[in-house]
Amino acid sequence: MKLYSVYKDKISGLQDVADTVKTVEKVAASSVHLMRGQVAALNFHAQQIEQALRRLSALGIVIDHPMAKPLAAGKSLLLVLTGDKGLVGGLWHNLVNEYIVHAADYDGVIVVGAKGLSYLEEEGVKVDSSFTDLPEDWGSVASRIKQGIFSRFGRGDIRRIDILLPRFLSLGQQLPAILPFLPFSFVVSSDERVASGLPIYEPSAREAYSFLLEEYIGVYFYGLFLETRLSELSARTISMETAAAKTEELERRLELEYIKERNRSVTRKQLESFMVHKMV
Repeated sequence: MKLYSVYKDKISGLQDVADTVKTVEKVAASSVHLMRGQVAALNFHAQQIEQALRRLSALGIVIDHPMAKPLAAGKSLLLVLTGDKGLVGGLWHNLVNEYIVHAADYDGVIVVGAKGLSYLEEEGVKVDSSFTDLPEDWGSVASRIKQGIFSRFGRGDIRRIDILLPRFLSLGQQLPAILPFLPFSFVVSSDERVASGLPIYEPSAREAYSFLLEEYIGVYFYGLFLETRLSELSARTISMETAAAKTEELERRLELEYIKERNRSVTRKQLESFMVHKMV
């Protein structure tokens, strides 16, 4: 029979793992709640900008903005949004598999997140550029990537940019999706109700519309970053919840194994003692 200390050490180790897993789960779950609030606030901000754009467009104030202008030449790029951390089940693998399915549609790929970069390189994919070591606040990273993309798109180096990210459907469901990004498609409104009143803009209608459109594109872009982060935290919450349940199950099995072996040992000793007495 194994010593009691052996079982005790194993059970203690599993308990330590379970405590760590539960801590990670709680941190991820609390972050999910915070992130959903940030996404809701950002969506409200985007709606306000969209309302202003629709009002200006309904009054005939529309410009031919370079970010919304289709280009005949240039590369087609895919921006893949992932993260730097694991413990998310198959979230990042699913994104990479989705890229592989559609790889022939693009001339290059830009990756955000060390995990996505690692998985793509394992598949032999040549990455144009990557952004890793992401801070907890993705705002600075999103702004830096946005400026770089806008600059290249404005020069005509890029014809089209799509974004691959894990769409958040629910806490337990996140699916990879490819969304068109640039040229940005903004549907103008012909609804006369949004045109009531005289808008006030400074310094000119063209500059006001251009600023609002660029702000709207930036908010939309940052919103995709936040959704990626939300999907990551949700996947980690579910993954850690599952891991905690499996760890507790292993602990129960180990305790049951010890009890069974102890009972067998006690029974064997009793039988040996009985046989000795019987022989005497």
